[in-house]
Amino acid sequence: MNNHYLNNALSWKNSSIRFCLSLTITVLFFILGTLPGKFIITNNDHLILVFMLIPFATGMLSLLFSVNRIHRIGIKDLFVHSSVSHINLQKILFGFVLWFMIQTILEFIMFMKYPDNYEFGVVSVVSWLELLLIGLLLIPIQTSFEELFIRSYIMQQLFVYLRNPWISLGLTSILFATLHFGNPETSHYGIIVMLGYYLLAGFLMGAISLIDKGLELALGMHAANNIYAACFVSYKNAAFSTTTLINVDELNVYYSISLFTFGAVIFLIICAVRYHWFNKIEAN
Repeated sequence: MNNHYLNNALSWKNSSIRFCLSLTITVLFFILGTLPGKFIITNNDHLILVFMLIPFATGMLSLLFSVNRIHRIGIKDLFVHSSVSHINLQKILFGFVLWFMIQTILEFIMFMKYPDNYEFGVVSVVSWLELLLIGLLLIPIQTSFEELFIRSYIMQQLFVYLRNPWISLGLTSILFATLHFGNPETSHYGIIVMLGYYLLAGFLMGAISLIDKGLELALGMHAANNIYAACFVSYKNAAFSTTTLINVDELNVYYSISLFTFGAVIFLIICAVRYHWFNKIEAN
């Protein structure tokens, strides 16, 4: 597969020392971002969400600084191949809208099968609109940091040493799943099944990026997924402890993962047709 964005790293100012330094700075500032949430105690769901997302903002800033100053590259090279002139914002929006629509349809299917598990969670419309505003402003920072750090920066660095995009993708997918080990749903619904879900989700978003030769679709998809979970439909012991529009009392996790897999296939097919992936694969 030629000209996927992982090739960018081959022209960076790169070394093990630079990689370790960038990694250390990013992780350190991510950890520093968690400190406000540890020292400020509150029962306000909105503030809890803000404090939960602050580390991703500090991590993002430190990652962008490290890439620019240590590896001496433009930030665009984290998103797309260096031969592409700009980041395609329309593609990010398309990925967001498409996955949000697919999620909504899948949720309706779930509701039809388990209607008794669903109930309205919103007590105050104003409070929910505040939550939605926070979600729209801050959650894309969280999801973008995860994509840029794991499925761009680390995956590109692994590609420098391994020269195999799919092995690099596999290793970063395992890393992505492992980093969700502490999420409350992991212990509630089972470590193996939930880590399997995160492994599948991570591999899917990485594969989309490799095939499409850029990170834009995955950025939109990931943001839609988390905004939906934080603001619209949530379930018991979910990662986001927010008062969503609808609550699911108990999630059938196996049925949910099956629907996610089906939705992912639909997402892939639509993107393949819209962005002519089959032509790109034949050209390679």
